[in-house]
Amino acid sequence: MKRSNLNFYDEAGYVGDEELFHTSEPFCLQDNSFGLGQGQSDDLEKSRPTPFTNQLIYASSAGRTDQYFFKKYREASLHMDAGDKDYFCADINSDNIIKATKHGVPLPKPMLDQSTVDAAMRMDKEKALREYGNIFTSEGGTGQAFRRADIIKNSVTRVPLLCNENSDKLFALAYDPARIKDNSVIAIAQYYQDPNFGWKMKIENVVSLADHLKKKKTPITTPNQVKALKQLLLDYNGEGVADYENVMQLLVDAGSGGAGVPITDFLCEDWEDANGVIHRGLIDPEYNEGDDKKFPNAIKDKLKLLSPVKYKVEMYEAAIKMMELNLIEFTQEYISGKGYIELLYEVDAKGRKHQRFNYPSEEEEKKLRKNGVQIESNTYHLSRDEEVALTQIDAMKTELVNMYRFKSGEKSRFDLAPEKANSMHDDRAYVFVMLAWYLAQLRRENITKRKRPKQDASHMVGIGKRAKSWKRF
Repeated sequence: MKRSNLNFYDEAGYVGDEELFHTSEPFCLQDNSFGLGQGQSDDLEKSRPTPFTNQLIYASSAGRTDQYFFKKYREASLHMDAGDKDYFCADINSDNIIKATKHGVPLPKPMLDQSTVDAAMRMDKEKALREYGNIFTSEGGTGQAFRRADIIKNSVTRVPLLCNENSDKLFALAYDPARIKDNSVIAIAQYYQDPNFGWKMKIENVVSLADHLKKKKTPITTPNQVKALKQLLLDYNGEGVADYENVMQLLVDAGSGGAGVPITDFLCEDWEDANGVIHRGLIDPEYNEGDDKKFPNAIKDKLKLLSPVKYKVEMYEAAIKMMELNLIEFTQEYISGKGYIELLYEVDAKGRKHQRFNYPSEEEEKKLRKNGVQIESNTYHLSRDEEVALTQIDAMKTELVNMYRFKSGEKSRFDLAPEKANSMHDDRAYVFVMLAWYLAQLRRENITKRKRPKQDASHMVGIGKRAKSWKRF
């Protein structure tokens, strides 16, 4: 019989599957004073000291109000306020750490400083309030385009890809350029064919082209933005392949505010990378009319400029649909400054590893052991760029859950919630819907170009046979 005297659920607010709690909590519900043994008398059992009470401890930063962790947090606080000594709830926010004392004297160097909290608040206020202020997030209600619960359901713990290391994966890039106002952002997604569900995508990286030397963190200069974009095209295309062979599409916002059309003028002609290698240019024939004759070497099917007037509603509708079908995968929310993530692997008898994204049930684990497969957890230490990528993806998710559908008759428009319009950007959300729209196009193309099996209609009446001629005498 399995028993436990203490279950400690660390980072309980980041556990998306309630089954982990439901299957493990019963191990700690049995009477800890119960015990049987051969040759032991009842008097001996009675003489044993009373053991410590079984305990279930849930520790985490705040999450969402619809999560299991919030239910336990609320349950414990209500019982404790009512005087129930079996429950204890501690709300320790960042102020308690920053202003910590020893014997009433402030620590010379606290574990956390205010500048770290302030930096997190500037990057993603909602996430920082959860992590440092213990303020739980609730869903936005009617009109919310993307629910946080759906995003978390489709988030897994994995390392973001910063390049196409083995040149064996397919990517698309979405670019929302800006120069003075808003953010200038590039998002990268990996596209792959699932044998059961067809085309799916993973958000791999989000790059903010901000000038951190400027007080208002406005975007870097246009030439430097183009330079960064070209380097990302090289990184995600991979080495040893033809130009843009693994870049399925470069999507660029063609809105007047972002100046996407003029910026793509820098992509038309052939260009040289840092190693002196010449690469072909890119042209969208619809927007670069006549340029195909000026730049005959440019590729004409990899660049797509998207006008918000024409495509914005369509892109958001497509993104909502792709999310509903669970076809888009995000990285798990990352605790800023942690420096590492825990990865789960299946290890077979030959030592070969295969990453998995959830803990197996007890029954599944037994089957794996019979097949000589062990479950192993490894700590992966992130590079600085990988940390930035995870943080930027989290900022994208925050923007997404603050996007709303506003209806006027039969027409819809998508925008930030009114209370967020002056304090938050939507550029990361916009590049996301561009990538999701492209996923929808791939899936639609896969259906429309699918070859239908030939049908033998010879069994139908009158087909393939000479009709009988009836005469009347």
